[in-house]
Amino acid sequence: MKEVLLNTIDRLYAKGDFHYVLAKYIDKDYWARTFNDEVEQIFIDNLTDFSYSTCFSYFIQSSRGPNFRVGSVEFNDYLKEKHEITGIMVLISVIAPYSVVKYVSYTTMIGNCK
Repeated sequence: MKEVLLNTIDRLYAKGDFHYVLAKYIDKDYWARTFNDEVEQIFIDNLTDFSYSTCFSYFIQSSRGPNFRVGSVEFNDYLKEKHEITGIMVLISVIAPYSVVKYVSYTTMIGNCK
């Protein structure tokens, strides 16, 4: 037990490997709930995955109606029919006081989703 703890601390500080700790102890839905409490009737697709990043990742759709998860069959079918889904991607760092907000537009090009 002691060795496991020391190895975990070493990984965190020497190599910056926070993925296990974040995945085990951080609530991925924290900011999604906060956004939903502040703004009614928005669809937030929680893309947070601490295996590959150290930030909360959310896609907030501005397009009315679809409310499908990014990459789902329903999302792709809607995109093929309507040709565009817009929104913002919000990334909030868990480790440092940084965030990124960027405009995102999913479109179809010759039957393929982009």
